[in-house]
Amino acid sequence: MATGGAIRARPIIAVMVSMLIVVFAMIELLILPPLYTATLDHEPIVAGAAMGMTVKTDGADAAAGAVLDEMMRAKAAAAGTMWQEGWILTSAVMTKIWIDMFIGVWAFVLALIWVYKVERQPGQVMVGKSEIWHRFPKFVLGYLFTWFVYLGIAVFLPDLVEAAMVGAKTVQSPMRKMMFMLTFVSIGIITDFSKLKGMGRLALLYGIALFLIIAPIALIVAYIFHHGMMPPLAS
Repeated sequence: MATGGAIRARPIIAVMVSMLIVVFAMIELLILPPLYTATLDHEPIVAGAAMGMTVKTDGADAAAGAVLDEMMRAKAAAAGTMWQEGWILTSAVMTKIWIDMFIGVWAFVLALIWVYKVERQPGQVMVGKSEIWHRFPKFVLGYLFTWFVYLGIAVFLPDLVEAAMVGAKTVQSPMRKMMFMLTFVSIGIITDFSKLKGMGRLALLYGIALFLIIAPIALIVAYIFHHGMMPPLAS
């Protein structure tokens, strides 16, 4: 949606692709957590990060990360190892947030290219900078603002780090669980597998790219950056 808005693509294109992604996200939500639990139980953070790079919607990624967190911790507990709750989920969510920020940067680059190169008319001297602002996805600013606030606390006010963590967890924990429940309900409401029939070749190509290209690359990248990292043990 962000890149479609940046290049002023026909709305139907972004809607069709988004619907396709949501349908496949439902499939990933059912398949990936048990698959990663069975095959990557020795690399839980890698599994979470790979989930964040594979599932293409924020809500489904968070939901899949929560399921993965529960399943992997349960399997570890059965083997006698108790991991703290939330670390596998966090690896999935944080990876997805960084991807979202990169999408914002990429949408900005595309907006510049389309405004100054693709859509520029012969003889047109310059385009108003407000056009770039209108096309820029504003959600990136929220991510950057939050990141700089917490970075500033960590660097300049280290004595407030613990208080900030307590405050964030107090607000975040019940809200996160509520949003997860709403995510499951919403995904179930809007998922219509019959829509795949109307998309035909596009659905087939996306499915092949997702499971044969995107998912393996996500696993490789996650392993390179996170292999050997484990959740802390529960006290």
